[in-house]
Amino acid sequence: MKKTDYTSLKDIDLQLKMLDLRRQIEWEEVKLVQHQVKKDLHHMNFLASLLDGFKKYGLMLLLKKVLR
Repeated sequence: MKKTDYTSLKDIDLQLKMLDLRRQIEWEEVKLVQHQVKKDLHHMNFLASLLDGFKKYGLMLLLKKVLR
């Protein structure tokens, strides 16, 4: 951050408001990334459980063929 010479309290207030808005924007971006990560992990968990189900079903079919 660059060093700024302020000439009035109004300049300081303006700078503080701008910094607060930047902070709020960055916080919203963090929340958006967090939501996206949760969504991606949910999809991976869904695919893993789906694959697990296919494994069990395939094993059952294999056992049926072997036992017949």
